[in-house]
Amino acid sequence: MATGQNFADGLTGAVLAARTSAPLILTGKVLPPAMAMYLQTVLEPHTEVTALGGEKAVPETLLNTIKDLGP
Repeated sequence: MATGQNFADGLTGAVLAARTSAPLILTGKVLPPAMAMYLQTVLEPHTEVTALGGEKAVPETLLNTIKDLGP
């Protein structure tokens, strides 16, 4: 995950995502309902979510929301 409001995190994160065949999800400070629905369909048990850009870019509360979406 990276903020969609600052291109640097997403740009460098795209390289990591491509190398690991993982999606790069751009987000803001909250998780839009459509993204929550998408994540509910693709998250598997023990899915690792990596936040790029630190707490200021992807808040811990947002990561906790995503962890709660998993199976």
